[in-house]
Amino acid sequence: MKYILEGTLAAPDGRVPHLRTVWFVTAGEVFPQLVTAYPALGDEK
Repeated sequence: MKYILEGTLAAPDGRVPHLRTVWFVTAGEVFPQLVTAYPALGDEK
């Protein structure tokens, strides 16, 4: 199962970038594994 999540993350320098993360849950597993995280298209606040 693949999950794609988007949201903001407060950075130490005051920026709040919009990120997209991708997570996989392998068949027979319980916990998700982070596959990648990258800036999503959108305005930086």
